[in-house]
Amino acid sequence: MTVSDLTDEVLQALEEDPAAPIFWNLVDEVRPAVVEAARWATIITGEPELRVAPAFPLAADTMLFTIPSSLIALIRVESTSVVPKSSPWKLDRMIPGWQNEIGDDLKAWFPVGLTKFGIYPQLNNAIDVALTGIALPITTGRPYTGFEPLPFQVEYSHALQRMGVHLLRVKESGLEFYQSLDDLDSFLDAMVDLGRFSYRKDKLRFTSAFGPKAEVKPVEAR
Repeated sequence: MTVSDLTDEVLQALEEDPAAPIFWNLVDEVRPAVVEAARWATIITGEPELRVAPAFPLAADTMLFTIPSSLIALIRVESTSVVPKSSPWKLDRMIPGWQNEIGDDLKAWFPVGLTKFGIYPQLNNAIDVALTGIALPITTGRPYTGFEPLPFQVEYSHALQRMGVHLLRVKESGLEFYQSLDDLDSFLDAMVDLGRFSYRKDKLRFTSAFGPKAEVKPVEAR
């Protein structure tokens, strides 16, 4: 499934001829709307998950590193085994002075904002690690050619199409935009299903040790 596959469906839903659209600009409006729909899907569901290749180099005597630009969020760091996830707050409580420690093996990693991550301890020698994270669905920028592959199962193509229609209806406003809220609701329902599927297939994705939590605390009835 590519961006072009969905642009044709979006234009048909907008009652436009995919071969010669008049009201909608293919390059500046329709393709970007499809890509934006894919980004919404990624933010909601955590799909696609990507292991970065080649291995990521960790320099010696360095604590902070920049996450590869292809990732939205880092989920796991693996050296000889999976490196536990932590936080500066936990390390401060458990290991005072951890910032100054140097060693040969990684004991923990922690996120720093949205674009960086840190390690404990700093390393005596450079090593390579494997990074896994939530990836951007489309890594190239505008103008989109239409040949960009979309990393979602085909059964979710209709949901992405409906989200693309909703985003484009903003241009029309009025009744057409109001009616497109049904498209938004349909998209969100499909993304809930995809998110549940993602959670079932990858239990490590949402654990406190290896990735961001997805659970909520149980509510106690009183």
